[in-house]
Amino acid sequence: MSAAQTSLNMKVGTKLSLKITVSPAGADPNVTCSSSNPAVATVDPATGQVTALKTGSVRITVKSNLNPAASYMFLVMINA
Repeated sequence: MSAAQTSLNMKVGTKLSLKITVSPAGADPNVTCSSSNPAVATVDPATGQVTALKTGSVRITVKSNLNPAASYMFLVMINA
């Protein structure tokens, strides 16, 4: 699992869809996303759309549904 970025900047009230590449070819593409602090930013578990709610930082974790050990983490900084 990989992505072009490991850290992202957002403004309060904005939304952003995470872009994840699942590898190797043929691997199950189904993932689940979670937020370390839903008061700061929420993430749709299935689609990976992040919604910035207030200033702060949050870790968004993306895990493979078949192999939870396969994961990727984004650090999201949210500014006013």
